[in-house]
Amino acid sequence: MKRFSEGVVKPEDTEAALQRFPLGGQVPGRVVAIPVRARVGVFVDLGDGGRGFVGAEHLPDDPQRWPPVGTETTFEVLRHDFSRRRRTCRVRLWPLEPRFRRGGHVAEAFTVEEWRLARDRYPIGTVVTATVSSVWPDSYCYGVRFGAGRGLVTSAAELPRVGTAHRYVVVGVLETTRRLVLTLAEGPGR
Repeated sequence: MKRFSEGVVKPEDTEAALQRFPLGGQVPGRVVAIPVRARVGVFVDLGDGGRGFVGAEHLPDDPQRWPPVGTETTFEVLRHDFSRRRRTCRVRLWPLEPRFRRGGHVAEAFTVEEWRLARDRYPIGTVVTATVSSVWPDSYCYGVRFGAGRGLVTSAAELPRVGTAHRYVVVGVLETTRRLVLTLAEGPGR
């Protein structure tokens, strides 16, 4: 299998990385490095060349409580950072074990009350018309808003412009990070 730390710039490689580590997916990994001076986060080996990173903003305030090198645990995929200059893909992660993460929630997550409403109103399979609210080109990801909801879409295809509306299907309801994951709906009116 191609190492994702080498040459992830061609569209087919990007699509392979997005499929292997889907937004909201749960992946096993092993902590391989913790920068001592910068304390920016922990680097994670995801196997077969996959590289992950947990930012300090998602780890406990006390670095002594961070998962030590060699720790094997499970993470949720928050997003992908593709560097065209370095020709790499780094998967941004959220530790699923509460002892390895900071209290609070992920940026763009629903509040507890908003989550209860969104989770019940937009279960997997729900089709919505949503407007693109933000685009992160280096992550091949964009945010959408619809009714009382909002969600994230990952795509290796050309990213839409902010303000455009499309039909989407809810494909993920992520309890741990209180996020909805969507994909473009197929067919007419897409």
